[in-house]
Amino acid sequence: MRHWLNVIIMPILAIAAICGCSGSRQVVLADVASEPAPPADTADGTETADAEPADDTSGPGNIIELRAYRFGLEQAIDWALKNNISLLNARDQVVRAGFSVYAAAAAFEVKIVPKADASVSGGSADTDTSRGFGLGMSKRLPWGTQVGVSTDTAKFGETHTTAVSFDLTQPLLRGLGRRYNEDSLLDSRFALLNSQRAFIQYQESLIVAVVRAFNDIVRQREVLALNEKSAQRTLKHLNAAKARERVGLTSRIDVLRAEIQLRQAEDNLLSAREAYGDAVDNLKLLLGFGTEDNIDIEADLSYEEYSVDPEYALMLAMGNRLDLARARNEIDEVARNLRIAKNNTLPQLDLVMGYQRFGTGPSLSDSSGLDETAWTIGLATSTDLLRTTERAAYEQAKLDEAAAGRNYQLLKDTVAREVKAALRNLEKNRKRIDVQNAEIGHANQKLKLAELKFERGLADNFELIDAEEAIIRAETNYIHAVTDYIVSQVELKKTVGTLVERPMRLLR
Repeated sequence: MRHWLNVIIMPILAIAAICGCSGSRQVVLADVASEPAPPADTADGTETADAEPADDTSGPGNIIELRAYRFGLEQAIDWALKNNISLLNARDQVVRAGFSVYAAAAAFEVKIVPKADASVSGGSADTDTSRGFGLGMSKRLPWGTQVGVSTDTAKFGETHTTAVSFDLTQPLLRGLGRRYNEDSLLDSRFALLNSQRAFIQYQESLIVAVVRAFNDIVRQREVLALNEKSAQRTLKHLNAAKARERVGLTSRIDVLRAEIQLRQAEDNLLSAREAYGDAVDNLKLLLGFGTEDNIDIEADLSYEEYSVDPEYALMLAMGNRLDLARARNEIDEVARNLRIAKNNTLPQLDLVMGYQRFGTGPSLSDSSGLDETAWTIGLATSTDLLRTTERAAYEQAKLDEAAAGRNYQLLKDTVAREVKAALRNLEKNRKRIDVQNAEIGHANQKLKLAELKFERGLADNFELIDAEEAIIRAETNYIHAVTDYIVSQVELKKTVGTLVERPMRLLR
């Protein structure tokens, strides 16, 4: 019984010692598939309505089919962040990257390998049988050490052999150090951070797209109403021209001119209806709806003033932009890769140690006494003396390090230009609102004057038609200016990195 205890307990104690000296290692796939936070500071002051979904709904994060839904802007954004199909696919990529970290960390786990074999061999004289089984355990430590313990028992012919073996391999030059041995794990963690950053950047782009599509519906709806009123006024002008022609107060040319304007107004009305339908379908796609679903929005042309100090906006961008954070991490990564490439230029030289207790005998009980000992210690090397490939990779890594620094500086300059451009665009659209608002006032005065002159017979309807076209242009331009201003506010927040909240670990 004592011999059997030796065979079983000694490997267990050895593995316990291996695990104890290496420390514990946990892989936490935190935040790889967490629910995206609601967008920060994206409301335009519109009122939202309650949802009325159909009875058939899927689980959280899945597409929910609706017959009809009414959205405010914040509701539309929140819905898109939960149901946009492309965003769900991007979230899956984050989960994949998390599992890659898990798989890379598994290289440092204890490996348990059962072994068994059975064979028959012979020749012209006799035939022998052999059989055996065993259990091997090994662990790779972060600084390159490979430790293993195994127990084996075998029978060959009439002889039983039982052994408990311990082995250790320690790199002394190439392969020594945590940075070298944890390279795959660090690469996978870097890839996970980048996938999480990419997911947030996709959220930001999606929010901007939703705001643009939402306000495009507002724009097209207002333009549609504007063209409907224009068609009604044009029809009124045509009827007036016909009535004046019958009593001889105007010529046939005025009637023809009014008829042409009416046809143009009707054509513009058809185009406006088509544009409105396209805008609704575009928002449906972003929200994850099908073409059979009906959606409506609650919004108007109201807006809030938004401004930010240019220096403060630039400071926000430098601290919050995820592409800058990635570029900073890239500098650290290429520096680490440079050290690994330098380590690869060293020759392979390993310290190899082994210790074994074994026994043999005519029976399993006799062999399990483990009364014999063997041990080894030595150095092993196997390497290319010239190391041409490794030296070339080291020189390339030097170039990568220099390029990473240049690219970071270039990206900082690019971000600064983007912030300035976003600020200029915001200010331009704000001024356009004032300009077009004033233009509407002038156009209204021009229209009233033209109507008065036409009614009193002081002018034909040419001025009336020209004034009608002017007010349509002014009111359409005003609608575009307001919706562009709302969108440019969100684009500025995206540019400075305040549109979506992000954890600090992604900004380091």
